[in-house]
Amino acid sequence: MQHVYRAHYQTLMWKSSLISEPPEDADPVKYGWTKRNDKLFPVMLPENISPVPTEILQMIKCACSSMRACSTSRCSCASTQMSCSMFCGCHAGVDCNNVNTRSILSQEEKDELMTDDDLHNI
Repeated sequence: MQHVYRAHYQTLMWKSSLISEPPEDADPVKYGWTKRNDKLFPVMLPENISPVPTEILQMIKCACSSMRACSTSRCSCASTQMSCSMFCGCHAGVDCNNVNTRSILSQEEKDELMTDDDLHNI
């Protein structure tokens, strides 16, 4: 919400840029800023408040870390048919078994994964 206030304040300033005085109601303190020592600072969220609700964080990242990470519906990413990401417990690495996850391998990693049969088929 504070960011929206500051964006609104910026818009007010841009719209009034061609007049000599800013609008009278354009006090930055009313629009997501705080004043300390004649300097403006953005109003931030308190330390104890997360910018994202816990429920949302649980929806977008899993905590899988087993030997067969993300292989069952207990993986929140796999159960919602989302891919895992680097923020998940599995880090979306080569140990991730979520079929929706596409890991990007370097050429060296691809070469290591190729078997002898693969080499004969080239």
